[in-house]
Amino acid sequence: MPVQHFNGLGAIGILTDSYPSDLPAQAWSDGRNISFRRGKIIRSPLFKLSASLVSSASPVALVTFGESSGSGLDVPYVFFSNGAIQSLQSDGSTTDVDQSGITYAEGLQKQTTCILADVLYVNRADLGIRRLRSSDSSFKVLENTGTPAWKCQVLRAYRDFLIALNVTKEGEAASITMVKWSNAALAGQVPSDWDQTQNTNISTLAGENILSELEGPILDGLPLKSDFLIYGRSAVWAMTFTGNGTYPFEFRSLFNSGGILGANCAVEVQGLHYVFGQTNLYMHDGISMVPLLGVSDRVFQEKASGAYDPAYVVHDALNQCVLFCYQTGDATGTYCNRAAVYNYVDKTWTF
Repeated sequence: MPVQHFNGLGAIGILTDSYPSDLPAQAWSDGRNISFRRGKIIRSPLFKLSASLVSSASPVALVTFGESSGSGLDVPYVFFSNGAIQSLQSDGSTTDVDQSGITYAEGLQKQTTCILADVLYVNRADLGIRRLRSSDSSFKVLENTGTPAWKCQVLRAYRDFLIALNVTKEGEAASITMVKWSNAALAGQVPSDWDQTQNTNISTLAGENILSELEGPILDGLPLKSDFLIYGRSAVWAMTFTGNGTYPFEFRSLFNSGGILGANCAVEVQGLHYVFGQTNLYMHDGISMVPLLGVSDRVFQEKASGAYDPAYVVHDALNQCVLFCYQTGDATGTYCNRAAVYNYVDKTWTF
């Protein structure tokens, strides 16, 4: 049988949601650890060992932060599944940098991080919010949060404000659709207050709002252009800064479909949000929602389901890809073991 030649074998990538017999000759029906870039088929990037972390808990997030002079390197901070925080040194050693007295507990809660006004924040619902300024040697429990104490499922930064989502106040039932925001933060400082009553003698833009029309809890939020988008299970809302001293933000329903799978399941890339939804993978610009077709059926068929879902989305800027990371049903741990990788330049999929 003569050898058949096909031009552009790397142009389409992997498409798993159609029968192989229905695919064009240039499409791949499956594959692992290969990439499709500018019409070429190449090996996917490989992970390499950076450091061996000595801890009884598992690392769940890493953020680099701290160097603002331009003369040195940022310090990587590792956040563990029990709530502990360590800094990672250039020789691979680690140092505890958390506030003393915190009682750690192994758990599957999602942790969210953000940076605002040269201050790094980390939040876990059961441990509360901790912060680190670039001049600090250790994290501290966030000040000025008022009385009674409150905690949130997700903490994000938007413009000059910290945004707390899905809030629980001491002695009260969880306000699963509450959005709470701080006063505007000054450079290098934490917000001066979170006083939603605005009845004190100080001038504040802080406040809170309950999205009573949203079905189910707020799961995450992320800035997009001039708005802050709030994600529920099946809807997306927009929060926009108005500058009005009494009502500094306005809220409006954006989409009544889509939603998000959980915290850390959306990223912003070039003015678009790429979202791991409850039933599909999609992107949108705040106006139009576009399903990312090709592998979505496959992802949701093999993705594990349950009370805890470790799925997350991450942007690989170097390779111009978005990774939709998830746990398959045959995984042996409580972590993501597969990623559906979308190259947003070539519009190709791989795993």
